[in-house]
Amino acid sequence: MGIINSARLIQGWAMLPPKDAEPLAQVWLQQLRANNVDVESLPQLLNEAVSHRIGCIASGDTVPPLTIETVIAMSRRPKLSPEEQEARDSVRASMEAFYGR
Repeated sequence: MGIINSARLIQGWAMLPPKDAEPLAQVWLQQLRANNVDVESLPQLLNEAVSHRIGCIASGDTVPPLTIETVIAMSRRPKLSPEEQEARDSVRASMEAFYGR
């Protein structure tokens, strides 16, 4: 239920009390299982979904809602090779150093 309230807070919504969050958590769990997504990866997938939404906002693209579908979609994105990830991290660090972020 913590992930659901995290997603709600990120979007500027109020947290749900446990009795209201429980049915939603059951649906999320059902969908994660139906789509063969490891529940343990949920926090990382939520972070990836938020990062994806940020990229959409920055590029002026349509921003998907932060729903279970968006979270599951993050598990299906192609993974970068270690070399590609290292290169991406290096470029990001250079840009942050240049722009002072």
